[in-house]
Amino acid sequence: MGSLEQKFSLHVPSSTQNLALIREFVTAIGAQAGLGDDDVAKLELAVDEACTNVIEHAYRGARDRLVEVRFDDRGDELLVEVADDGEAVDPREVPEVDL
Repeated sequence: MGSLEQKFSLHVPSSTQNLALIREFVTAIGAQAGLGDDDVAKLELAVDEACTNVIEHAYRGARDRLVEVRFDDRGDELLVEVADDGEAVDPREVPEVDL
């Protein structure tokens, strides 16, 4: 018998104060999906960065919007989505940075 697909989502107001709640959610889902501590930490960092970008750039700091974090645990893969309805960014218009 195949594994059961599980979907999880979290909707939070667009405040950086809610980033701790998002990180806790990501950590719990990552651990439940069987990721090791290092991979959970990397996932937490990536989702935190994505949510911060939504709050600061797509929503321009507005606190009355929603950020949604979705997980789709398919057993052999874990899909993660950060959803918003903020201002889109055209990557062709972002200046190149010399690292």
